[in-house]
Amino acid sequence: MRPDPLTAPALLDTLYEGAMNPARWPEFLTQLAALFHTGTATLRVADRSAPSVLQSYTVGFDRDANQRYLREGVEEDPFRKALEDAPLGKIQLSHDIIADQAFERSEHYQQVFRPSGNFYAMGGHFERRSRKAVYVGVHRPRAGGPFSEQERQCLEFFPPHLRRAVRLMGMLHQMEEALQRARAALDQLPFGVWFVDQRLRCDWVNHPAEEAMRTGAFGLTLHFDRLMLTDLVEAKRLTSAVNAIARGISQVETVRLGLTGASLLLVAQEGLPTAHLLGGLQHQGVLIVLLDPERPLTPDTERLRTLYGLTPAEIRLLTQLFCGRDLQEASGALSISIHTARCQLKTAMQKTGVSRQTELLRKLIVTTASFTLRTP
Repeated sequence: MRPDPLTAPALLDTLYEGAMNPARWPEFLTQLAALFHTGTATLRVADRSAPSVLQSYTVGFDRDANQRYLREGVEEDPFRKALEDAPLGKIQLSHDIIADQAFERSEHYQQVFRPSGNFYAMGGHFERRSRKAVYVGVHRPRAGGPFSEQERQCLEFFPPHLRRAVRLMGMLHQMEEALQRARAALDQLPFGVWFVDQRLRCDWVNHPAEEAMRTGAFGLTLHFDRLMLTDLVEAKRLTSAVNAIARGISQVETVRLGLTGASLLLVAQEGLPTAHLLGGLQHQGVLIVLLDPERPLTPDTERLRTLYGLTPAEIRLLTQLFCGRDLQEASGALSISIHTARCQLKTAMQKTGVSRQTELLRKLIVTTASFTLRTP
């Protein structure tokens, strides 16, 4: 029999949800077992160079028997070599690999299949790497008879989808690792960083930002996941600045924090991931940086020079911009004309490969860290 037209789409939905959340794999296996009227199903990642299982999802197996197989029974598995030698995605039937009488006398049947009430199996590898292979299979009691050719063709409907799901899992894992490294880098920055949406709801904050809100530094606080300022005038300025960025009126805004000399630098951030790493959508957001005069921030001059060939004059201008000053204020602080400042800014943007000041500021934020972010 082939997959039921009503059941198969539901199985595929759960299958691909397993790629996003591995906790859903047992649910898929339960549905797969039900499709073939069996009690057990399994999804395993095996080591191709040694008889061992690296990861396993099962439903319906006797727990002790399954643990025994994972510890010491893989080497005795009579199906292991046949699965390895078969074409990728080709489903194998157990009775084609070993005769019923021989299987009944095997250690594998006595230790693994019999405690779970199974005798016949059907499955195959749907993904192989240099040292790993991923297997899917279903099993049933002897009274149910061997799996048929029609059932084998039915199960072969799933390996292409399982292969895509596993590869998607790998890609998402790489994204997760990259994001974790980026978050670790931001946690080590000497200043607070917030990623917020248009309503100032915090999608993510680094440790210095959390500390600032916990202590109430500069009137910063967190209220129902929203970044707030206790001073009402400053709070209105912050809201106005975020709205200006949200409406596209401005790409960069600065909010002064009292007479302390501190300020919040707001930079438009496109494609900001929501709080849930894998399930979230992307939306227009705002990157907020706390600039504290007690912690003077200087972009890594040597890195800027090495990576982009920026001159000392260009770096001095960018440092002024990074501190929250606009181009007019920066030129005044450096005692240069506004024309010279514009020329230096244009040249710096060309050298760093950006077309907007917001992109340039984001690069400056990264260079303040004392380490280099790696990508997978």
